[in-house]
Amino acid sequence: MLFGEGRVGPKLHFFATCMVALGTVLSSTDHGRNSWMQTLDGVAWEQGRIVVTDWWRVVVNPSWP
Repeated sequence: MLFGEGRVGPKLHFFATCMVALGTVLSSTDHGRNSWMQTLDGVAWEQGRIVVTDWWRVVVNPSWP
């Protein structure tokens, strides 16, 4: 973002910066979801269905860090 600042207008530069930040947040969210699928935590099986018992353990599970 530093090198493109003088090449485009300030509005386009700000928009591009926001899109990079949004992409980073979405990527980290996807990583958290994938780690939960590798280590199921905070859920229980009830009558053949998965039921969430603790949302905090779902989000912050052993594979997350």
